[in-house]
Amino acid sequence: MKQLSILAKIENQMERFSPAEKKIATYIMEHAELVPNMTTKELSKNAGSSEASVVRFCKTIGIGSFTALKLALVRELTIADMNINDFSIIEKQDAPYDLFNKVTYVNKAAIEATTTTIDKRELEKAAEVIANAKKI
Repeated sequence: MKQLSILAKIENQMERFSPAEKKIATYIMEHAELVPNMTTKELSKNAGSSEASVVRFCKTIGIGSFTALKLALVRELTIADMNINDFSIIEKQDAPYDLFNKVTYVNKAAIEATTTTIDKRELEKAAEVIANAKKI
């Protein structure tokens, strides 16, 4: 079964969101390229909602955390920028080594795009939270 992109998932669930979640979803759909560089505070302000609503929204769509949402958006936007959707460069007749190279290429591009959009301070905060967590 093909997994829905994060933006498609948001669009499909739009009618089920609370009013605050709809504001967040609408903002994300209209400004997806800006969200990976935002904090929950910035997104909530721009969407006209609260930080708690942003966190609830992430859980509602099954993404877990705002950081995970940002990473999913970066990956999705990177693949879209490369005109590669869901590994569409893979062909049925590809040899195993060619498949390996194509999958590696797509994943490498997504990782490289992530490194250019990640906020160093946010990454350090996340690492600190993980290091100090009692349970992961």
